[in-house]
Amino acid sequence: MSSVLDAYSTAELERFQYSELESARPSNLTNAIHPVYSRSQWADCPDEAYELLTPSLRLATQMITSPTSLVFYDALLKNHRRLLNEDTARLGKNCYRFRTFDSDERDYTDSQILHGVSQDIAALSPYIRCKLIPNVARESGYLAVTKRDMSVIVKSETDWVVGTGSTIDVGMEFITNLCRVRAQGSISQLLRLQFCVAVTFAHELVHAVNHAVSLETYEPFFEDHRSSELGLAWEQVIFEAESFPWVILTLGTPSVSSSGRPRGRRGVQICWNGDYRRRHRRFTSCQ
Repeated sequence: MSSVLDAYSTAELERFQYSELESARPSNLTNAIHPVYSRSQWADCPDEAYELLTPSLRLATQMITSPTSLVFYDALLKNHRRLLNEDTARLGKNCYRFRTFDSDERDYTDSQILHGVSQDIAALSPYIRCKLIPNVARESGYLAVTKRDMSVIVKSETDWVVGTGSTIDVGMEFITNLCRVRAQGSISQLLRLQFCVAVTFAHELVHAVNHAVSLETYEPFFEDHRSSELGLAWEQVIFEAESFPWVILTLGTPSVSSSGRPRGRRGVQICWNGDYRRRHRRFTSCQ
């Protein structure tokens, strides 16, 4: 379903008798924001922009500190990976695979273990920075990108270099569209966008954590996944699928064929979904 609907605007969905959730209420999360997303982590971020991101950062905090997420992070942080000789020979690069710990290896019913994992992630905060960057989507094709910072070295307790720092570049498109949807959209649309932003931040953090615990150029495969993309692996663990929140706001006139089927978009429209990293060409920014 999402492979079709994620290309439609709000007006187009309404034409096919989809409706907004009338009972939706604004986000009322009050939990503390995880240290990796705290205000001090952001370079050149205006207070107004951070305030717009706050509901999503609170939600992203709950995502990454959920028990299922922490089990995933425990395996990633412990560098619990093995070299795949066949894939390495076939692809001409070092390929690793990692898995979560079995119940006889780690007792996750002990809340102290998961609390310790959360603290381990927080301890990486000094090595991770977030930046708002104009036109990220137009220049790179992504709405957020995590880059290694080779000038920041992460060392183990025995002074071994184990990884590097990271910078999470976040597109100003998030701020632009949060402003627009909050002013012109429905509560349901705003919640979808805030969810989309939260998933993006949680997704990018996985890459940053991997940079901090590994110097390998290529990311490891997770369990039996066929793609070595840790952000998507985390999404599949948490949601048991990739996330696909779709369409936020229409600021133009949709083009519809004589049969009533959408065939393209006129004017300027915003159409977002959780898979914009691969289908970013369906995103048109409103500047």
